[in-house]
Amino acid sequence: MQDAAMRLDSWDDQLRRMTSQSIPLYRDNRVAPIGRLVRWIEFYRREEGTGDLVRIAESPNAERLRGITIHRCDIGSQGITALASSPYLNDLTHLRFTDTYLPRGSARELLSPSGLPRLCSLELIECGVKSDDLAVLPQSSLPARLVHLNLSDNLLDDGAAVILAQLTTLRQLQTLDLSKNGLSSAAHKMLAQAPHLARTRLAL
Repeated sequence: MQDAAMRLDSWDDQLRRMTSQSIPLYRDNRVAPIGRLVRWIEFYRREEGTGDLVRIAESPNAERLRGITIHRCDIGSQGITALASSPYLNDLTHLRFTDTYLPRGSARELLSPSGLPRLCSLELIECGVKSDDLAVLPQSSLPARLVHLNLSDNLLDDGAAVILAQLTTLRQLQTLDLSKNGLSSAAHKMLAQAPHLARTRLAL
């Protein structure tokens, strides 16, 4: 397995993808050793994806994952908590949720995770995120690492703009997408004039 891993080191991460339903990914209801070769896992249209997400988050065989994509899945709070606090997903840099309802409090866990120390790209698209969820950001270590933040097509209002416009730890942010939300023109102006977002590409 180690020799195979060394030979695959030169492969692009996009070629080392699996879906959460891939049979070889599991053995005895746990992530199999082959999981160490996978760099990106996709959850797609799962009626119940919580169990798979928990298995991945709690497995040392998933510790080399760099990206997780979750699209139109039923993910319970147990899965989100396991993901946000995982002791193994320390190399994860990209996390993308699309068209997936987040249980109450789950958006806050993802915006202020106790784990995921290398996460720098977070996308919560059409997930029901509200402005109140962003209240955890000033106390979170995540904003200082973020390069890409996509919160488009949610339930955000001007309160979200106030938080982000004052969040000076976002200095590394290259892209910020808040499109398809309920932000006013005043909120757009506030974000455009925020000094720490001067080099950030805004989608409002």
